[in-house]
Amino acid sequence: MRTADLRRTILAGLAAALCALGAARPARAISTLNFAATADADGYAVCVNGNRLLTLRASPSSAQAAAIAQRLQAIAERGGAKQVEIVEEQGAPALALDGEILVRVDARMAAGNNSTPKGLAETWTQRLTEIFAQPFITVEKNSIAVPLGESRSLPLLGNLAAGVVLTADPKVVQGNYDATEGALRLTGVGRGRIQAVVTCGLASLPLQVRVAPWAGTMAPRVEARVTGRSVPRELLAKAAAFAVYDGLSAQPGATVSVGPPSLLPEGGSGQDPTATIPVSITGEEYLPVTGSVTATIRAIPFALPQPGVLLVSNRPERLTGPGLWYECKIPVSAPARILYHHVNASGSAADLVVELANPAAFPVTVHVVEGVAGPSRDEIFVGHIAARTFLSRMASQVGYLMTLPPHTRAILASHRLPPGAIASGILAVGIVQGSDVIARVRLLPPASRPLISDLEGVSQSLAQPFWVFPNPRKTLTADYVVGGNWAFVSVGRHAVPGVNHGEELAGNYGILYDITFNIHNPTDRIAHLELAFQTAAGAARGVVLINGVVYQTGLVRSNRERTLIRFSVPAHTKRSLRMQTMPQSGSNYPVRLLCRPAGSGD
Repeated sequence: MRTADLRRTILAGLAAALCALGAARPARAISTLNFAATADADGYAVCVNGNRLLTLRASPSSAQAAAIAQRLQAIAERGGAKQVEIVEEQGAPALALDGEILVRVDARMAAGNNSTPKGLAETWTQRLTEIFAQPFITVEKNSIAVPLGESRSLPLLGNLAAGVVLTADPKVVQGNYDATEGALRLTGVGRGRIQAVVTCGLASLPLQVRVAPWAGTMAPRVEARVTGRSVPRELLAKAAAFAVYDGLSAQPGATVSVGPPSLLPEGGSGQDPTATIPVSITGEEYLPVTGSVTATIRAIPFALPQPGVLLVSNRPERLTGPGLWYECKIPVSAPARILYHHVNASGSAADLVVELANPAAFPVTVHVVEGVAGPSRDEIFVGHIAARTFLSRMASQVGYLMTLPPHTRAILASHRLPPGAIASGILAVGIVQGSDVIARVRLLPPASRPLISDLEGVSQSLAQPFWVFPNPRKTLTADYVVGGNWAFVSVGRHAVPGVNHGEELAGNYGILYDITFNIHNPTDRIAHLELAFQTAAGAARGVVLINGVVYQTGLVRSNRERTLIRFSVPAHTKRSLRMQTMPQSGSNYPVRLLCRPAGSGD
């Protein structure tokens, strides 16, 4: 190949590279040397940038030409060949590039080129030596993203002896070639997407450059806080996921995605459990931020505040379409208990979402105790599971703390409900630091939602009256003397009034009852007694906490009863049996709790 031909070959590199750039997948290596196999009337050949380089002619198939072209392309993409030589291979001369055999020149191949094997090998050696001796450039990828205000290096390969020049809009990116590092050093100056040109002698490559700010930042390690004894794994994971947002900062319009935590067991005695949470922050105008955050989960001492109000989201019970169905403020001065119980009557699948909103310009930290259940088509069962979970966790002070950034909302519970399915829940929310928050219950189209998101776009057109009930706790006592009449208390009989005129909570669902049976055994014998659960208004289930232990019933039909616990009182002894219970959503209240001699039931 003549020198003029080589010059045309290198100049043709830019056009070939542009074609390759349009057809290549992202992050594919690109070079000003582009080798390909071709076939024409003269036989099979290997070309570089469209110019014939090696003519095989008598090659038995196109496979050999394609294999040679692929190997030459691979050599170009790793920086070229430093040495091209002729070696002996199976009694015939062969071309070797940096010690790697490229092709064996046999007699048929030489005859097809009107040459001898040695002569053809020498010709091909000279051509390949000249190709790799000319300036050429290879980059590992055809595009690069540079963070605004930061620098990035783009490694360059090839014969760069003539020096490298970057031609680009200096208002977007500036750069220079570092020969020691063997890379372009690019600095992002201003936002933009441009096509730059990297030049070395006559060789040029197009390079797509994007300069943009990061979509946000994330702290590599955060601390999650939980309270109580024997916190279940799902709450540990939830607390960890919320804690991730404490170390996040997202640009306006960026989207934060927090994956499910991978909870690791305790490393040993006295060590706190940890969770690894995948996080990504993305946005069209930003560079994506991806990684993982490690959350250390610490149990802290915490005294549960007494709720000052009960917020009830159950009017209507059947939700017929998407929208905001309940909204009420939770003031700092009045911790709240939230009860919700709803049927998806929209005709299609939907998400029932319970959230807290922070409209303030500063963060708010809240403590949450939760008992949630659903979806289910059994309203008595789903209400029972929610109440049982809540009472048990409340007794053990099991909960978590989470912080709402300014002008955000946090999802406390989310239920994917098929048509006709029911969700039920009880949440105790106390503000630890900050200002008032707003509780909301919404029915939304099915979607994946971040735990914490911006507070915007909530329509209040379907908001229902605020069913707010002050002092959501009742204290009842009853006296039982062994040998006398049975003692009983009614749970849910006298409806508590609401803040708004005319609102009454029939059945007192969500009201916490503190009940004490004062028992006196004046006899000379040990008394064997029982505590029974008796329905009156219809089928119901019940759960009672006695000394922190959960006792529960199955389904009890109307006007039937079920024994909860049996116990004994010694002769000439007085004893107090203290318990807590709560009317459950879906069940029919009022019910009665009876203290009587064991075996007195049905």
